[in-house]
Amino acid sequence: MDVSKIENGTWKTVETHFPNVGGLKIEVVSFDEKGIMGRKICNVVTRDYDYKESHAELIAEAGTITNKCGFSPKELLEQRDQLLKVCLELRSDLFYQLESKFGAEKSSYYPSILNSDSIIKKVKNNER
Repeated sequence: MDVSKIENGTWKTVETHFPNVGGLKIEVVSFDEKGIMGRKICNVVTRDYDYKESHAELIAEAGTITNKCGFSPKELLEQRDQLLKVCLELRSDLFYQLESKFGAEKSSYYPSILNSDSIIKKVKNNER
């Protein structure tokens, strides 16, 4: 994906009501740094309002994050996986160094190791 070819700015959802037909349309629209509305990115259409709103918000968030960091969601996932791998290797190296110096029992009490264990577990399990 060439992220340079997507609409710049912050992407937000905009609701458009059609009272004469009882309808609601959600659009994803770009806004510039001054908050001025730009181009429409897409319409989100579905019969279930809850899904429509969630889908529109996800599209808007993905576009905004891509514009802020320059990476697509897929590229961010790949970076996350690479960073997780490096963190696991660093954690293993650190634990080995501490274990050889202080013994296995004392090494496991270091806060950085305990914190890294819980963070790594959350990342691996896609938890918040």
